[in-house]
Amino acid sequence: MDITKAGQELLKRARDVEKYANILELYKTSSIRNDEFFQKKFNAFYRVRRGAEWRKIFYEIFDRNKSSIQTFEEVLIELYEKTGNIEGSYTSKLLATVNPNLPIWDQYVLKNIGLKLTGATKEDRIKNAIGLYAIMLKWYEEFLLSVEGRECIKEFNNRFPQYNYFTSIKKVDFILFFVW
Repeated sequence: MDITKAGQELLKRARDVEKYANILELYKTSSIRNDEFFQKKFNAFYRVRRGAEWRKIFYEIFDRNKSSIQTFEEVLIELYEKTGNIEGSYTSKLLATVNPNLPIWDQYVLKNIGLKLTGATKEDRIKNAIGLYAIMLKWYEEFLLSVEGRECIKEFNNRFPQYNYFTSIKKVDFILFFVW
């Protein structure tokens, strides 16, 4: 990857970086299950396109995780049991907001790190989603220690010094999601 080019491309997404910073600030003071403004911002940023009942369940789980953080597996299974949907992406986005040291699962991120969700049955897909997330965590851990990973973070910091408080994982998330 051309790190400088990635940084230039990322600059085109400066508004998205700003929106994410806003979500982090709103999260700190929001009662998520009742805060329609926060939900609207989160839905827009992460393109949440689910019905009202699904969102009600999701934001109840989200709100509860402000005080008692669940694992990826626990949230994934709870969402599945309550909605019937296997939501690896939204599970990760919930958890990555609660704990910015966790990565975001997204179709682009998966593609960029060479992963794909598979499984013939819902049970297989849940099991595989849990395994993929563990692989993602390991990939990020190794990437952050690599020369390329350190260069990505440095490039992000050079382009967005006002967001130096973002975790290294979030900085790499932006590059993987918007640029790579």
